[in-house]
Order: sequence, then C-alpha cells, then structure tokens
Amino acid sequence: MLELTFFDSTNEPKIIRVSEHCYERLAKIGFSKKVAYENNDLTIEGEEYNVLSVELTEDNRKILLTLIEDERQEELEKIFFQIDDNPTIKEIRENLSYVKELTEIYKTLKAEDNIYFSYE
Repeated sequence: MLELTFFDSTNEPKIIRVSEHCYERLAKIGFSKKVAYENNDLTIEGEEYNVLSVELTEDNRKILLTLIEDERQEELEKIFFQIDDNPTIKEIRENLSYVKELTEIYKTLKAEDNIYFSYE
C-alpha cells in the first residue's frame, strides 16, 4: 500500500492508503503533473518538515477533482460494459476496489478543510 497525504489548516496529516495499481494509474492520468507541487514548510506533530505538496486552492482543487471524477467515470463505464461478459466476482471486486479508492480520494480532495496535498 502507498500513501497520499492531505494536511488540514492545523497541518494535521490525513493519510489515504491506496494500492500500487491506483498510485500508478494516478501517475498515468497526470495527477502529479497537472498542478504545481512546491516544497512547503509544515509543522507536523510539533516538528518542522519540508514537504513537496500542492496548496489546494480553488483552481488546484478543481483540476484534481476533475481528473479523479473523469477517471472514476471511465472505470464505471468499463465495469458496466464488462457486466455483459459475465465477469467473475474476483474481477468485479478488483475493478470496484479501484473505484472505491478514487471515491475516497475525491471525498478527501473535496473537503475544504484540507489545504495541502502531498504525493510523497
């Protein structure tokens, strides 16, 4: 499992664990390149850290939300198309697992109390 980290206004980290598959797919759709990541000094649990992160401004948040939403929609369409091919339960679970991860990322990105996001 890999981690995506969000920081709220108190720099409290919120960690989402995602599969390697999800992480690779996010990289493929440009999640790490569509917004500008910068080194930001954040105080986490009383200690100063320099974290490569993006500030979740209105524009940045919208860009990332759109990427996730588009990817989730594409995956759902694939699942609906595969239903006609009588997929196994294992195949359905694998596909829905990725959609579940995307949904969790979307929900956390949308939460306005999160002000920074780090791919590290």
